[in-house]
Amino acid sequence: MNIPEIGAGLVFGTGKTNLRVAQFEPSGEIMGELLVLGTPTTPKEFFAYTGRTILEAAADKGARWAVLGVAGPVSVKVDAEDGVTQNLRVTNIRALKRKRGFDPVREMTKHDPAVGKLLNSGEFTFLTVNDGDLAAQAGAKLFAEEQDSVVADIIDGSGTGGAAVIRDTRFEEQLFHPLPGIWEMGHIPVSLDHPASTPEQSISGTALDGKFDRPIRDLEHNNPVFRTIARGMANIAIVFGVTAAPDLIVISGGIGIEAQDKFKEALEAEINWFTSSDNPMADKVAKARIVYPDVSMADTYELYGAPGAMRSHLTSRIINQLVRNTS
Repeated sequence: MNIPEIGAGLVFGTGKTNLRVAQFEPSGEIMGELLVLGTPTTPKEFFAYTGRTILEAAADKGARWAVLGVAGPVSVKVDAEDGVTQNLRVTNIRALKRKRGFDPVREMTKHDPAVGKLLNSGEFTFLTVNDGDLAAQAGAKLFAEEQDSVVADIIDGSGTGGAAVIRDTRFEEQLFHPLPGIWEMGHIPVSLDHPASTPEQSISGTALDGKFDRPIRDLEHNNPVFRTIARGMANIAIVFGVTAAPDLIVISGGIGIEAQDKFKEALEAEINWFTSSDNPMADKVAKARIVYPDVSMADTYELYGAPGAMRSHLTSRIINQLVRNTS
């Protein structure tokens, strides 16, 4: 069995302030220029825009798939007949964070029935992906070496989090799948005495917004906030090390990429302090390489994970169908 060819497609990267849209060549490289616009802040505007953009990309660019990356819980369920049901919450956009979430296909179809017709035609695949999984797929595409089995990504931007992907060794071609149970790392309580005290509540752009008179990336190197950011990221890196034993950890997000020169030394010092300790899991953390995307990739980095996420999704569905047909 070969990994399915996915053809041309597009990705939406949903941020608190900006929505980024990129189209992809069949080769997996970005086609043309990145589109950046203000994130629609109501469900009607958000889903009307994504649905309209999908229809245009399919008609004008021959797109055969679309990935919607969001900061928040995502559910993608595939039934025995290969039917897909999806649900999402966007936790950094007030109107899109309701507890019961949204079925994106239903919402887009509500605004234009042509979207539902396209997505149910069998000729186009739509997939919702948590931004941590999208970033981890990007890390695997851009930085993974042949010996890397597990790739993790730590995001620090308007939100804080991370996820990990694991290599599927059944295929010679590179293919990574989400590592089950390793996601939304920014919401792990720092202490159960204070369940709402999480890395996201202390080091994300949202948490730090308004505390300074300029963007975080423009603060002086010696500002104490970078030690706080380093310690928060180190906590996530250590949890990754203990639970997933990654070979590679990528630091991403607006703060993670644009301010890397301000906290990098402190972050690595925090991790080295743990790896030199007597903790029995120290060696798992020690084996991970830490990589920082170039500052020029601040707007595009996680978007590169879209083709990998789509290949993982489609391959898993094909394998599951084969298993069902032979059981």
